[in-house]
Amino acid sequence: MNVWGEGIRPAARALAKAFWPGPLTLILNKQPWVSPVITGGRDTIGLRVPDHPLTLQVLSRFTQARLPAAAGIVAPSANRSGGVSPTTAAHVLDELGKTGIRVLDGGACALGIESTIVDCSSDVAKILRVGAISAEDVARIAGEVLGPEALASDGPRYSPRTPIEVVPPEAFSGVVNRYLNAGRRLAVLALSAPAPAQAGQGVHWRTAPDDAARYAREFYANLRALDALQLDLILVEAPPSGPEWLVVGDRLKRAGSSTT
Repeated sequence: MNVWGEGIRPAARALAKAFWPGPLTLILNKQPWVSPVITGGRDTIGLRVPDHPLTLQVLSRFTQARLPAAAGIVAPSANRSGGVSPTTAAHVLDELGKTGIRVLDGGACALGIESTIVDCSSDVAKILRVGAISAEDVARIAGEVLGPEALASDGPRYSPRTPIEVVPPEAFSGVVNRYLNAGRRLAVLALSAPAPAQAGQGVHWRTAPDDAARYAREFYANLRALDALQLDLILVEAPPSGPEWLVVGDRLKRAGSSTT
């Protein structure tokens, strides 16, 4: 961290100690020598140490190679900007395989949701994206933090190609019926099972887990599977609003529109 970051604050060190290796990305002020090509022209840099045996093995071999002391691995996301995040090697190949890339297959992602991003480039840490590490856990380690409630709504999107609509549970069955009566071909992701009259009526129904952790782990895989059907619309039954569902709710907001 000292090699890449400058003026590293105590909160950043505490978070790294608590959550690395793990699903945490820290934004730090970059050292002057760091190329703007790596940082997208910004004065900050994002650092992460993933907690996966294969990735850690790659990092270990990299650090053992005879490279300059400041060498590092630059790793962008394995999906096109704005698209649904991949959680398996097959997802990456499906989206980027034609570019001639090679993929190290370490199996399906254990968590299924992206890392939590915390900006530690100023005196008060700020959560830029809630991910697998909760805002409460970040605050417990870092002390005072801003976000995620203070964030703007124009962050990165994770949208399938098929239009997606999120519908409250109390209105969900009625909205499904309305679209079916209009002749729309529907893909559905819901916590509830279809009503007898809805089954087999031009709708592909996928029942999601009612456990927040399992829902999150399977979320992107479910979206990709429904998107691949190339139907008219993906309808998602809004999950509960409890704190354990915060990350899922955030990704749904980024993925599509909501019906109230």
